Amino acid sequence: MKKLRWSFIGGLVMLTLLAGWVGNYIHMIPAQQMEQGKWVSHTHEVLNQMEMLSTELKRFSGDDAHAPQRVQQTLTEIEALTRDNPTQQTRIMPLRQMITDLINSLPQEMPVPVAH
Repeated sequence: MKKLRWSFIGGLVMLTLLAGWVGNYIHMIPAQQMEQGKWVSHTHEVLNQMEMLSTELKRFSGDDAHAPQRVQQTLTEIEALTRDNPTQQTRIMPLRQMITDLINSLPQEMPVPVAH
């Protein structure tokens, strides 16, 4: 009888521990989902800025005198968004140099504000 009582108590302890673990795990799920949602939103923001950069670069062939300034501003925004990712920052440096070279190759009669 005594052995049965200890088995019952041991079972209750295990059940309590299991319920606590499951409750803690379930409590963490919404926080994890929110964090993942933030990263997805951040990724879309970076992709939107890259699309804007692409669009602005296409305008270089036109007569838009403000395109170089918008390109520089968009690239600066991309740099700010990707500060937490050294790989992306490494890729931005040569991109910025290529854009600077492109801006410097524009005809001189076109006013080009260059921001760094």
